[in-house]
Amino acid sequence: MDIISIRIPEELKRELKEYNINYNNEVRNYLELLVKKEHIKEELNDINNNRNKMKAKYGIFDDSYKLIRDDRDR
Repeated sequence: MDIISIRIPEELKRELKEYNINYNNEVRNYLELLVKKEHIKEELNDINNNRNKMKAKYGIFDDSYKLIRDDRDR
C-alpha cells in the first residue's frame, strides 16, 4: 500500500480529533468514490461512442424497447 500526505490547517486537524473523525478512512473512501465516478464516466462515454457509430452505420437508432415492440408486432 502506498502513502499519500496532505497538509491541513491545525484547526481542522483539531476539529477532526475533537469529533473523533477517522480522516484516514474518510479520505480513502472519498478517493475510491472519485475513481468509481471516473470509471463510470469513461464507460458511459464508450457506450455513447458505440451508439453513435451504430447510428452512423445503420441510420436511425431507436431505443431497444421500440425495436423489440416492432419485432413482436410483426
